[in-house]
Amino acid sequence: MNWDDVDVYPTFDACEEYSEKTDLKQCFESTFTTHIYEALYIKVDSLKYVESDTIAFVINELGQVQISKDKDLLLSILESWCEASLKSLQKTYPAQKRGIPVSTVITIPILIKESD
Repeated sequence: MNWDDVDVYPTFDACEEYSEKTDLKQCFESTFTTHIYEALYIKVDSLKYVESDTIAFVINELGQVQISKDKDLLLSILESWCEASLKSLQKTYPAQKRGIPVSTVITIPILIKESD
């Protein structure tokens, strides 16, 4: 995410206790990635090989979160799992620039490997 382009980061209600910009950023990133990783962790047992990818999520000016379609994921099933996890994501508030809601992108790495 290009944090330099926004005045207020995207956020969740769970992050409202923070007032410092760096704390808000950390809360958002941690809450978002934990939600996605937990949703994927439950599903990866069905994969029998090592795979990695990055996934870009777009948070639009209305706070709606979607997977960016700018590139093909190596695993289409991974995309469907991420889309399903977004349905249970808590309400997301968009980033703001000069008081105007703006669209932002967050990219998180995904590494799926067979457990020992």
